[in-house]
Amino acid sequence: MFVGSCASPDDSPQVQREVLLPVFDFTNSAEPAYAAVMESWEAVGYIHSEQATGTAIFTPQGKQPMEQATVRGTSDGIRISAMAACID
Repeated sequence: MFVGSCASPDDSPQVQREVLLPVFDFTNSAEPAYAAVMESWEAVGYIHSEQATGTAIFTPQGKQPMEQATVRGTSDGIRISAMAACID
């Protein structure tokens, strides 16, 4: 977990967390789980805003609790990260 500071007058906290889903312990393909993560974020108001080196980056449409979320397929499984929006 990463805890940092936001660029705001009160220097409020911002938290980032990453988790690995070991999907290959249960199945030979990560595609269904990867697609499910992407679909669930889109269903709650995040858009797939960027793709960088195999990482899908999602940002909110409007005010959301996460400022950014990412999902990436790796040889170990699926890595998901989320960065909290700065607290006002």
